[in-house]
Amino acid sequence: MASQPPPTEGQASEFAHLHPNIRHLAMADTTTRKAAILTDRWVSYPAGEGAIETLFELLDMPPRTRMPSVLFWASSNMGKTAIQRRFIELCSARRQAGAGVSANAALQLEMNDELTEKRLYVDILTILNAPTPDTTATRLQQMVLRQLSARGTRLLLIDEIQRLRTQPALRRRPWEGAG
Repeated sequence: MASQPPPTEGQASEFAHLHPNIRHLAMADTTTRKAAILTDRWVSYPAGEGAIETLFELLDMPPRTRMPSVLFWASSNMGKTAIQRRFIELCSARRQAGAGVSANAALQLEMNDELTEKRLYVDILTILNAPTPDTTATRLQQMVLRQLSARGTRLLLIDEIQRLRTQPALRRRPWEGAG
């Protein structure tokens, strides 16, 4: 958004009901106002903040043989993706503040509709900007594990995981089962 001059004395009183950080938008051009209105924003709420706190607890946990996992389950349009995106933003802010968080400490991946084991590994490698050769699932798995380890990835967020349930049984991995 373009920087706007501060409102005049009359304009300041006309827009006194607006928060000082957004008053300038009241006098902005239509394109700038639309962009401001349509921009995604995090609106804090207790359940969302609790979910983010849980994700940070997982991220900060010391490595152990069996790391815990968490599943956020809710109806569509309840904010699960927004929570993940907010968490990734906060991880980035932590890194920029010099808090010792690697650039890839947490990765977010949206489950693909055409999921296969190979496709999952290729999607992870793509997020990491790593090569994605046409090879076996076993080889891709090894590549993913090496890349995640080398980059210090501690947490993988998989959005739309319910898509696993819609895959034909023949394409599911043994970990998911056929039932």
